[in-house]
Amino acid sequence: MKHNFFILLLIVLLTVFHYKGKAQDTLHISEVIKTATRQSVFKNTNEEVVDSLAKSFYKNSSLDELLSVQTSSQIKSYGGLGNLSSISIRGSAANHVSVNWNGFPVNSATTGTIDLSLIHTGFFEEIKIIPGASSSLYGSGTFGGAVELNNISDAKKGFTVSIGSEIGSFMTAKYFLSGNYSNKNLQYKLALNKTDAKNDFPYNDIYKIDKPVENRKHNSLNSINLIQNIKIKLPKNNTIESGIWYIIKDKEIPEIAGSYSVGNKMQSDSIFRTFLRWEKLNRKSLLTASSAYFSEYLHYTDKINADDTEYFINSEIKSNTFFGDVSCRYYFNSKLTVDFAGIINYQNIFTSNYTESQTDEINYSLLTALKYNIFDFDINFSFRNEFSEQIGYIPLIDLGISRKLLKNKLILKSNVSNKFRRPTFNEKFWLPGGNPNIKSETGKSTEATIKYLFNKNKSENISITGYYSKINNMIQWIPVNGVWTAVNNNEVQLSGIETNMHYSIQKNKFKYSINASYNFSNSLLTGVYSNNNLELPVKLMYSPSHSSKLFFTTSYKRFNISISEQYTGERFTTQDKDNNSEGILPLIFLSNIYAAYQFDVNNIYISLNAKILNIFNEQYEIIKSYPSSGRAFYFGVVVRYNKKKQDADCYDYYDKKNKNI
Repeated sequence: MKHNFFILLLIVLLTVFHYKGKAQDTLHISEVIKTATRQSVFKNTNEEVVDSLAKSFYKNSSLDELLSVQTSSQIKSYGGLGNLSSISIRGSAANHVSVNWNGFPVNSATTGTIDLSLIHTGFFEEIKIIPGASSSLYGSGTFGGAVELNNISDAKKGFTVSIGSEIGSFMTAKYFLSGNYSNKNLQYKLALNKTDAKNDFPYNDIYKIDKPVENRKHNSLNSINLIQNIKIKLPKNNTIESGIWYIIKDKEIPEIAGSYSVGNKMQSDSIFRTFLRWEKLNRKSLLTASSAYFSEYLHYTDKINADDTEYFINSEIKSNTFFGDVSCRYYFNSKLTVDFAGIINYQNIFTSNYTESQTDEINYSLLTALKYNIFDFDINFSFRNEFSEQIGYIPLIDLGISRKLLKNKLILKSNVSNKFRRPTFNEKFWLPGGNPNIKSETGKSTEATIKYLFNKNKSENISITGYYSKINNMIQWIPVNGVWTAVNNNEVQLSGIETNMHYSIQKNKFKYSINASYNFSNSLLTGVYSNNNLELPVKLMYSPSHSSKLFFTTSYKRFNISISEQYTGERFTTQDKDNNSEGILPLIFLSNIYAAYQFDVNNIYISLNAKILNIFNEQYEIIKSYPSSGRAFYFGVVVRYNKKKQDADCYDYYDKKNKNI
């Protein structure tokens, strides 16, 4: 198997050099396309780009709040602002989605997941969901897909300062400050967010006698987020880019519903991330060298009594992650592009919760990617080798083919790949129950898409995707000799259909836009190695078969109003074949409404906005025994100063066509 890499590499090189003799000397490829990320250039799967107007309404919110209303992904939240929230794509587990910041995966080394409540939406110019993302391009853990959080430089902005605040129900207060400076050689951004909330929302405790209405206790949130990005263009087409992202969060953790105690659990997170990237753009090639360092500290405590001076549980985990990535991309002409890359990833963990107080791991990757247009077919091929002492050698292949018809309005795509997820540090070393001999999850994936573009604007389209994935050796924590232990226990199949539509129309001074999605997901547990008596297949827990979302906007001059609707079908909370009513969470139907008005004085823009979430005050749970908040009101204001006159953030979405401001 190890010889496959060299055989495939030889085939790629022979193809490249054979084609080189036929290639034209002149390239007509823009600098933006030449310097696009590896994933953007070589991926063949669909992507969902979060709407800029929706982002403006959630500028002061965490990522889980935005994705829950704007994308086809499912957000699994433990109820209330700031509580642990994870993402599921195509019915997958949270550790089957890779979250990337400017090309670097930021998933936790200890759990393989990421808490979306830690991520501030307003920090990123571009947010994408990539269902079924390629493991050969994104690395470990993409059975469900990937999320991209990108900071995009704009050399035309000039000098901009924004300050905003939002207040709302349950004693919530959010503050935002950002500054940007850009010219043709320098782009700089600094942004800061602070959020405080008591989160004492009322709810019906259905697990108690008479189902009393109570207020959520011990649920407060305090967080500070800061991000800084700088990009400098140097002589001879050299570019240096750097970023810093810092997060501090203190969160009280409430008891589950039905409990008669208030609880004393507390979690503090401190996260520092930074990266540095150098690019050298030549006439036909792009050289890139990138490095990143991430440091995460988690402190979890619990007391038996609030007045106790000693902790019942006092857990600390510190992790350090280092990345290195060197690549060379060559553009033979507009039809053929090749990329070669070497990637190294080193992680170490310090904690008393493991069999050893200090544990580390190093992984290497070699990657080859090719994009080729022949007979009007676009072919995307990527091959990745994963090496490490712990997992050995894992080859990853991704092949995608697409074809444009009807004057490029109809796009047909198909994709096949194999995937893997390396075990996390917790799964290998947690005390007790960690399994140092645990194997990587492996599997395969295939999908096909039909997409129709309504006009030349590629953002207005309708698409249907069918997909199938199989996961072998899926890791599960099960009791072994009375101890919960991580084992390769399950086989899982993920299949379904995704439909998405984005459309807008303008009549006189009115503009209407709609983003809609519907997903059918058939996520099944098809094999259990430790239990031959379990009747299979069974539905995976917390994976709805049906879900849909709608975001509709009407705008008139300086005013707009939006409505969002979310439907989530029933979810099982156990793996029993015949779930009774106690093992099923009922369907959820949520409605939100948003409104904004903008006016300006010289170069100062003022935006007033309001939103009502959960209009009909639905009582619901996403995770069993963790109630979510009912109806909530929020009011905000953003003041922005531009040295060069331009539209404010929340109106970029539609003003480019309206031209009324």
